[in-house]
Amino acid sequence: MARIPEPNQLRNLKGCRDKTRFLPEGVTITLLKKLPKPKKWWPAEVVEMYETKGAQLLAHGMLSILDIEYLGWYCLLGCKMDETWRDNETPSMAMYTQINSLSAHLGLNPIGRQKFQAPEKPTEGNKFSK
Repeated sequence: MARIPEPNQLRNLKGCRDKTRFLPEGVTITLLKKLPKPKKWWPAEVVEMYETKGAQLLAHGMLSILDIEYLGWYCLLGCKMDETWRDNETPSMAMYTQINSLSAHLGLNPIGRQKFQAPEKPTEGNKFSK
């Protein structure tokens, strides 16, 4: 069984001199300030859902350029499920699974929101360490 790799901060504290052995720090992604225009071929119902959900995600600082495609799929599938219900049919379980996975990716359900980290508050020093 493989070991869990140590974080870079711990390696640095231990005095690891070989910086090439450090793990990558991660990818920094800039968040969007404005929602991109929807696709021209989308129906009006999908565009309305795209603008509503997009505005909610933008307001909470949870939307980046990498999430736009997922947001589009989420809106298309959500409207398709609504249409299926209006036709007095039941959407398939595959549709439920897909919408649940897309909503988790976008942080639209409680489990998905846990993946988003709140900005860290600056910490003050330990008052007992003097």
